[in-house]
Amino acid sequence: MIDAFSGDGIPLHLITLEALNVYLSRLSQDGIMVFHIFNEYYDLIPVLKAASQERGLEAKATTLSRNNSNPLKMDSMVVVFARNPDQIKSLQLDQGWRVLKSGDGVSRFQIWTDDYVNILNPLLERNLSPKIKSWIGFNETQGMLQ
Repeated sequence: MIDAFSGDGIPLHLITLEALNVYLSRLSQDGIMVFHIFNEYYDLIPVLKAASQERGLEAKATTLSRNNSNPLKMDSMVVVFARNPDQIKSLQLDQGWRVLKSGDGVSRFQIWTDDYVNILNPLLERNLSPKIKSWIGFNETQGMLQ
């Protein structure tokens, strides 16, 4: 489980392709990886989607909403990876999980590596309306400024 995302900071080095390669080198064939990635300002699901697709992994994501009666509880955003799709098949749509794949409505971002990170795209993804994204040239299908 990768659970280093707290507050407003993003430990970028933990979600690059090189980091994923390290995790995969230690993961059994039937193992799963769980990323807790909630951030108030950045949408990191497209970043992890790009990495999972690059490595041919099954990926699912969900958002667990906070209990409105407790203002101290925050939402949680979770992404799960598996080499073997059977390992996460029990995470169903009717339980709030969605498969991260082409055509899922999640923007497509360039893969983050140790040499390339674009922190602006996840910020725009989380905070801008579709109309403003269009106005500034943010391409939804490629998830980047044009």
